[in-house]
Amino acid sequence: MDNNAAPPHVMVSSTFYDLRRIRDDLRCFLQDDLGYRPLLSEHPSFPIDPDAKLAENCRRRVERDADVLVLVVGGRYGSIDRDSGKSVTNLEYLAARHKGIPIYAFIARDVLALLPAWKAEPTRDFSSQVDTPKLFEFVEQVGTVHGVWVQGFNDGRDIIDALRTQFAYEHRAGLVLRRRLAQRSDQRWLDNLQGATLRIALEEPAGWEFRLFAFALIDSIARHDHLRRRHETGIPLGLGEDIANAMPWIQARFADAKRMSKGLERLVNHTLQEALGPTGAPASAEKIVFVAEAIGDVYADALRWASRIRAANIEGRFERLRSITADAVSDLIRQVREFGPYIRDTWETALSAPPTLEKRTINMTLTIGIPPQWVNAFDAELKALGA
Repeated sequence: MDNNAAPPHVMVSSTFYDLRRIRDDLRCFLQDDLGYRPLLSEHPSFPIDPDAKLAENCRRRVERDADVLVLVVGGRYGSIDRDSGKSVTNLEYLAARHKGIPIYAFIARDVLALLPAWKAEPTRDFSSQVDTPKLFEFVEQVGTVHGVWVQGFNDGRDIIDALRTQFAYEHRAGLVLRRRLAQRSDQRWLDNLQGATLRIALEEPAGWEFRLFAFALIDSIARHDHLRRRHETGIPLGLGEDIANAMPWIQARFADAKRMSKGLERLVNHTLQEALGPTGAPASAEKIVFVAEAIGDVYADALRWASRIRAANIEGRFERLRSITADAVSDLIRQVREFGPYIRDTWETALSAPPTLEKRTINMTLTIGIPPQWVNAFDAELKALGA
């Protein structure tokens, strides 16, 4: 069955016993009134893996099936997962946040009312109102640290009324995006975009240029996650080349690394600037996405390059030279991986700041390259080897 043709799957995340009635009300609303597919762990239709623990089953359902997360927090933090030290509800929330799906958070009004007192006296005994102070920490993380949309509630009707309105807004936004996508159906570069990246490309909201680049780059880097995981093991994997003359071979590979570094620098300092356009001129979304994907390609090349270096069969006396070369590119790989999140977080922080009558300047320091110390170490080792 085509998942795109199925109704939305909505994960209802909360503790069970104290909120059983509300969970049942939400199931009826989502299933009977809206025709959605509710995901509730106590319901017979909830898919489970009998070999996995409860926390792992719930997390997987969010990762694999959920299109929306409805988070309901009452006076209980809930059972703690032994491995992570977090509640099942907390893990479901973090999985939804990582997946990037819409999250609607509802916090009991009496818990919200206690939050200022807990902030003022975090060591005070609140055991008569909540089961653990971790509940306040969780609420603070959701609403303040992560900035998730939060609303207080007294009963299930408050939640249902709010969701009915929010889902209507979400549906209209989807219709608008669908219309814009249909109007730009000849632009094939949109085909590989999804989630927040596609929405930014179609809607072009305030500050969209840097946001589009950041999200497109994050997506492009994520496509090579398997290569990144292999690299981070530090283990030489795959068949290695037999290198008879190690010195010129390693020098050539170090030249490869510097060429990749210079290519990344040119993509960021020239090609990206051309895509963004001069001040006052419209930017090119297609070119911005191209730069992000090109950086992702170089990132994948660097990971494959590092694997080639590690697996090569060379004389033992060249081992330190090989290690310096591989470490230089490992640092380059780290810089590229952190580039997208850095731009996204810097830009989102600036956009969410209180408005002011004065012009604001956003300073972003972007450095991608092989640090001089690696080049110096490489040259010193060459000299020690008599090159």
